[in-house]
Amino acid sequence: VVKRGPRMNLWRAPTDNDAARLAPRWQAAGLHRLREQPGAISVERLMPQVVRVRADTADPRVGVTSRYDYLVFGSGDVLLEHTVELIEDLPPLPRIGVKLVLPGEYQEFAWYGRGPHETYSDRKQGARVGVYHTMVRSELVPYVTPQEYGNRTGVRWAALTDGHGVGLLAVGQPLLNVSAHQYTARDLAQARHAHQLTPRKDIILNLDLAQSGLGSESCGPGVLPQYRLADGRYSYRLRLRPLSGTGESPTELSKQVLPIFETTE
Repeated sequence: VVKRGPRMNLWRAPTDNDAARLAPRWQAAGLHRLREQPGAISVERLMPQVVRVRADTADPRVGVTSRYDYLVFGSGDVLLEHTVELIEDLPPLPRIGVKLVLPGEYQEFAWYGRGPHETYSDRKQGARVGVYHTMVRSELVPYVTPQEYGNRTGVRWAALTDGHGVGLLAVGQPLLNVSAHQYTARDLAQARHAHQLTPRKDIILNLDLAQSGLGSESCGPGVLPQYRLADGRYSYRLRLRPLSGTGESPTELSKQVLPIFETTE
């Protein structure tokens, strides 16, 4: 169901508004080449049907440490608590979250959140909360210069499935920013025109605690302070569940309550 990840993600393909000032600072900080180095890893059986896997990672070059606390349930559910700590001299961040690589056949993209079009923290007032459906292959927004696209805010749950309903459900606790691409952020950043993009066979799923606002710096002011992501400590939870294609309702599954075991040092 998941080919790679979750892996920490702090970067986005620069938008036209990012290009002048923020993008060079992101690159200087190394956000585009984040490489997590594994640290301590532990496994603990909490109950007969629940195992906790804890993994610490760091990238000293960027100045970021991370802890992944996974609760793995016999039902197939995985509850992830992700904590990120950032040094004080980093620039305002593009995003804070994780990315996963999924099989390319999971083209059907459904979510319960703002839509149907892309939204960001400072671009969402015109999008109603509801359940929406689209195809990943049709998500690309044809900007003249390829860049970040397709983010959805206020997401309660998102599902990527094939034509038989087999796939992955991600549930925000409480809310996520979600996008699904057939291109990596590097693909988008390196292309100067849309015709230079070649869709990948896999799907990149971004599950974010938050993403920076867009601002309007290409023709006006930058991102307002309330829509920036500063350095510091961030922690959030999300739930992953495989879908078997037997008619499970993502809405009903998202309402299920899993036991939370407090983390210990």
